[in-house]
Amino acid sequence: MFEGNGTLVTSIKGFSFIIYSIHKPTLQKIKEVLGFGNIYFDKKSEKWSYRVETRYEIYLILLILNGNLVLNHRYLNFISIVKEFNNRPFKGKIFFKQIYVLEYSSLPTLNDGWISGFSEAEGHFGLPIELGRKFI
Repeated sequence: MFEGNGTLVTSIKGFSFIIYSIHKPTLQKIKEVLGFGNIYFDKKSEKWSYRVETRYEIYLILLILNGNLVLNHRYLNFISIVKEFNNRPFKGKIFFKQIYVLEYSSLPTLNDGWISGFSEAEGHFGLPIELGRKFI
């Protein structure tokens, strides 16, 4: 779901990992499996968001994403965030663990849930059906 409808950003305050969805139970399951993060409702957009913002939990998210991203623009964003994470002091100190970016090599298969998460985030799969059209 992150690659379809999520964000990983850095700001003056720190780092944020967010996944947006209109389906709260999906985000609750993500939180349950990971064991951290928070879920919020935005009245303006009428969407739920799963957010991770503590330094250690961001570290865990970065470890999970490392080597598992499919989309090129997400991978490039990931590299940028990891560089910032590795070099930005927190309370005067660099984080005690450095992250080394794994080579971009992940492709979805029929044996994983990538397409399921991506289609959940992006909306749906559709097949237009036209009345009266004959297929040859």
